[in-house]
Amino acid sequence: MTDEAAVLLRISVFGLAAAAGYWFVSYEPLGTAGFLVLGAGPGFAGLYLIVHQPMPAEPLAGRLRRLAGVPAPEPRTRVELADDDLGVLPHPSIWPFALAVGATVALTGLVLGFWLLILGGYRRGGRGRLAVRGQPGATPRPPRADVPGQR
Repeated sequence: MTDEAAVLLRISVFGLAAAAGYWFVSYEPLGTAGFLVLGAGPGFAGLYLIVHQPMPAEPLAGRLRRLAGVPAPEPRTRVELADDDLGVLPHPSIWPFALAVGATVALTGLVLGFWLLILGGYRRGGRGRLAVRGQPGATPRPPRADVPGQR
């Protein structure tokens, strides 16, 4: 069983259990039907993945571990992160936070008033002065001496 199938089956079990609980608490058919659809849709998709994806033979304990969501045991060998090239990392910046605040103010402006929408659009456009301006771009990692071709 693949991880995707296990996640879909867990969602399905939750949806079916929530449908049963919701029905006995509220006796409301529309919400119960919604929970049943939440249980049936991923359940069919998970069963389809189990039936149609070729998988190597796996012991029952491994399948149950995967269905329960327990991670696989750690490999015995140690892997050093220094051996892997992690790529280019961006500078720390306040701009994601500033953009989130601007978007929040702009969307709140749709409800509360046009002036707040304009203020949020101004902040989201990057013209606001409340955010600290950082340098755009990224800093490459320093070259490693043990890798040929890097200076």
